[in-house]
Amino acid sequence: TPLPSGYTLVSITDTSGNTSDGIVAVTSGGTFNVYVTNKQVSAQLIVIKHVINNNGGDNVASDFTINVTGTNVSDTSFLGDENGTAVTLDASSYSVDEDSVSGYTKSLSQDCSGTIAFGQTKTCTITNNDVGPTITLIKNVINDNGGNAGVNNFGLSVGGIGVSSGQTIEVDANTSVAINEAGLTGYEFVSITGEGCPTQLGGTVTLDEGESVTCTITNDDIAPSITLIKEVI
Repeated sequence: TPLPSGYTLVSITDTSGNTSDGIVAVTSGGTFNVYVTNKQVSAQLIVIKHVINNNGGDNVASDFTINVTGTNVSDTSFLGDENGTAVTLDASSYSVDEDSVSGYTKSLSQDCSGTIAFGQTKTCTITNNDVGPTITLIKNVINDNGGNAGVNNFGLSVGGIGVSSGQTIEVDANTSVAINEAGLTGYEFVSITGEGCPTQLGGTVTLDEGESVTCTITNDDIAPSITLIKEVI
C-alpha cells in the first residue's frame, strides 16, 4: 500500500536476512518471516538569501550569516546563497534568521518559522535591501559687519543638486559626493565642519549603506571699506 507521508522503504528481507524481491516461496507446513523496514524521511528546508542593491550597496548574499534552529538541524549556521542552501532537520518547530548587517533592512518570508513534518520541504527567503545614506547640509552665516544675507542665499549643493539649509538628501552608498556652494559676493568662506565631512568647498564624502552625516558650512560677511584721498592744489 502507499507509504505514510514522511516514510521511505529501506529494505525487505527474509528469515535468513537475504534481500527479497517481493516473491516469497514457502513450503507446506513451514513458517517464513518477511521483514519490511521503513525509515522516517528528514524534513528539508531551503533557505534563499536575496540581496537588493538599488542605493549603491555592494554587499552580496555571502556577506550575511544565516542561523537555523530546530531539532537535529544538519547545518545551524552558514553563509547566505542566492541559489538557496538545503538544510535537513527532524519534524519539529523551527526558525530561520540572520546576523544583522548594518545598512540593510530585512524581511522574512512566511516559511522562515513554524513547524515542519517528516518528509516535508519548505522554502524560506530572507530579503535584504540596502538603505541609502543621507547628508544634511546646514548653512551658518555670520553677519557681524552689517551683512544681511540669509542661509539660503549661497547656492548650497550636495552632489551637484541644489538644497536648502537643513535639508536632508539621500545619496548612493560607496559613491563620492561633493559638498559645495556657489558663494555670495561680500562673504568669505570660513569652514566646513562635521564628523566625516570634507574640509574644503567641493570636497567629497563617501558613505556606507545607511550612514548619515551632517555638514555645516560657515561664511562671514566682509566689512566694507572706504579709502579717502586728499588732493591739494
